[in-house]
Amino acid sequence: MKKGMVLLLLSLFLLLPLYLLTTPEEHPVSIFVIDSDFRPVPARGSGRTLQAFPGHGQLVRDIIADTKGRAKADIYTLEISAGGPERNRVNVINHLRDIKNYAISEEDTRVLVNISLAFSVAEEEEKSLLRDLKELGVIVVAAAGNSGDEQVFYPAKYDSVLAVTAATSRRVAPYASYGEQVDLAASGDITRYLPSEFSSYSLNPYRSTGTSFAAPRVVGAIAEVAAARGLELSSEQLIAEVRSATTSIDDYLFEEGLLGSGLFRREQFLRSLAPANYWHTRLFYLLLLNGALLLFFAGKYLQDYRYLKSLEKIDKGRELFQVAKKAKARHWPHIQSNLADFSQEEKLQFAQRSFSLPLENKVWTNFWQQETEEFLVLTLQQLLSKNEVDPERIAEKIGRAIPDKGEKLIPRLEKDLELTEDFRGINSRFKLALYLEIDREKAREFAFTLLQERQQVWIVYYALYTLQETGTQGLPEEELLSVIEKIKNRGEVLLKQEASRLEKMVRTDYCCH
Repeated sequence: MKKGMVLLLLSLFLLLPLYLLTTPEEHPVSIFVIDSDFRPVPARGSGRTLQAFPGHGQLVRDIIADTKGRAKADIYTLEISAGGPERNRVNVINHLRDIKNYAISEEDTRVLVNISLAFSVAEEEEKSLLRDLKELGVIVVAAAGNSGDEQVFYPAKYDSVLAVTAATSRRVAPYASYGEQVDLAASGDITRYLPSEFSSYSLNPYRSTGTSFAAPRVVGAIAEVAAARGLELSSEQLIAEVRSATTSIDDYLFEEGLLGSGLFRREQFLRSLAPANYWHTRLFYLLLLNGALLLFFAGKYLQDYRYLKSLEKIDKGRELFQVAKKAKARHWPHIQSNLADFSQEEKLQFAQRSFSLPLENKVWTNFWQQETEEFLVLTLQQLLSKNEVDPERIAEKIGRAIPDKGEKLIPRLEKDLELTEDFRGINSRFKLALYLEIDREKAREFAFTLLQERQQVWIVYYALYTLQETGTQGLPEEELLSVIEKIKNRGEVLLKQEASRLEKMVRTDYCCH
């Protein structure tokens, strides 16, 4: 972890100067958005309550703000008031007139216009104003329309406007207009997450589509380049670069020239015209990622520091176990050093408690890999003498986490793990479970022995289960069937069911062999 933090710090010191060196020069850019509804629009949700959904102009403005990168471009919203198509057209013309006056007065500023509106017929004054704007160096981008056929709407249809339709790399969007007047295509999908109408703690996706949302993506990219290059490039050069920063669309309409130069590639456009901006943005995100990772590792380091400090204050086996439950593999050397100072009795208590840790806990595995078989036997003798223990779980842990010690433990089971009569059942269950993990043949033989002895109900149950797991090959058929019959006659329902299953398996096995 310390090495990781050092590497992150070194990369931070390397990336920061590069980030500062690639800081691009900012040139003035003004973006005018002619649209409607720049504020949320109330509408009925799925229930009876009113919900506020993003307005059309609000979404268009947001896309421009998101896609202009880190350019400090000014975005001005020019709203179309409600009043029908004729009134809307008058509003558009008035706004274009205002933009023309602005462009004349601010001749050192790159001016961009986004119009995500559609009209079916041309208008002479509108056409004249757009021609004037083009001559002043203003770039006007408009949505082609959403007719789904070969019908491009105005103002996108004018020669002085950059017309954008909606498409993916595979096809034109089903709703999008297309035609010879289209210059290029971009994505027309937008998704926003809004609070649920039933709960303020959950978010629901709000998705909208249309060429209205394709045009502002092109405007945002032009704004980022314009902020970096200023008026160094003419509007004609910028438009030509936009058209060239495209890829083909796998659609016959593209082959017929009805989707312009293809799908717009923002990354390609930025790398070509504003490489400093391109790399500056990526270095910014790398620095953010670097900082986040540094904070993460610093938090982990602080957590480890506090953990190790808590180990220094421990003087009892019970306290050490409570700390060990939360330990990671890297903490084992520190826990081991604490154990070295403990008495045999405290260490034995720790060992017994360690069996309650999950298999994934590396402290448990490390502890028992380094302990002797004698200490393991001593721990098991004390552990299995308690009624509340789960012998199957203990055997499973030994068989899976330290199988090498489990194999060496098997020869000592009969000799060293014999307990008093009261705990013989727990001992037998442990042996049976460990045999099942380590040596299935011994498990089969031991289970058969337990059946012959006709011990406690649970011991017989586990023996029946073990034989179903290991099979009965090598056991005397007649004697085994006789034992099974006696178990069935004992009257315990649980044993009768398991014995019947085993009997069926035995008869099938011997019949087939």
